[in-house]
Amino acid sequence: MRRRLSPEERREELLAFGQGFFAEHPADAFTMDQIAARAGVSKGLLYNYFGGRRGFYVATVEAIAGQVSILTEPESDMAFVDALQRALERYLRWVADHGDVYRVLVQGGLGVDPQVAEIVERLRRTTVSRVTSRMRAKPTPTLALAIYGWVCFAEHACLEWLSQPGVDADAMLALLTGALAGAVGGAGLSWYEVMHA
Repeated sequence: MRRRLSPEERREELLAFGQGFFAEHPADAFTMDQIAARAGVSKGLLYNYFGGRRGFYVATVEAIAGQVSILTEPESDMAFVDALQRALERYLRWVADHGDVYRVLVQGGLGVDPQVAEIVERLRRTTVSRVTSRMRAKPTPTLALAIYGWVCFAEHACLEWLSQPGVDADAMLALLTGALAGAVGGAGLSWYEVMHA
């Protein structure tokens, strides 16, 4: 006998379905009836939780962003250079394992949607804040700009990486770490002093 799900568990189940669904299909190519049928639930249930197709899509993107935010948070109980490497390793592993879902987050599926853009931008700003707050350097507008540029670079480099099977995860890790060192250097700071002081 199937266990009865709580409302929160049901919502999480639907969001998990949404990740797989929107990774394979443009969000605006299906009606709510069709999406509900694929999910094996009533259209009314989807409306109840998400208010419509766009709401379901936006909630799905937000759930993906939440996962990425959790796995990329550097541990606070270790040197930042080590914590950063571990966070990047987790990020790259997740991108490699969930490439289609990652594309949903970064590229979207409903054209220019301000809510989706806001979710992605919030994730970028969170990453910038995490990196700059752990560096042994005085925060400056130039440093924040450099780190923001690195975050965007990492995002799009990973998109390209998904179509470049000849580049392994170790090479990507070195690329992203080196790019961050370059961004820090471009802001007039020493990578070693910032990360190891």
